[in-house]
Amino acid sequence: MTTLSLRQIRLRSGEEYRDEEDYTGQFIDDCVVRTGDPNDFVGNAELYRRYQLWAIQRGIRGVDLLNGVRLSRELVNHGLTRHKNPVTFNGVKVRGFYGLRLARNGTEHCPEPLCSVPFPLV
Repeated sequence: MTTLSLRQIRLRSGEEYRDEEDYTGQFIDDCVVRTGDPNDFVGNAELYRRYQLWAIQRGIRGVDLLNGVRLSRELVNHGLTRHKNPVTFNGVKVRGFYGLRLARNGTEHCPEPLCSVPFPLV
């Protein structure tokens, strides 16, 4: 049996609390597949739509619910790669993230988006 010091218990509790309160990290774990493939691209609007559905399902609201700009910043803080220049798709410039895709077909933790538009790089 291992005996933990009060300091170790507090540190462990703090880490667990941070993990529980890290909604962006939870969203990434549930809904984002990191492929590392530079041809995989998800636009900011598509990411935000999926995030909104995910957050509604989890009951996240108020100050914990991120707007699109804050979500984008948090995704970068979590190590995702935002492309600095927009990609043109069907004549529309789209900003977003490379090296990832959204989880498909919805899961228990990540609802299927209402609308999904692929962004192939050509």
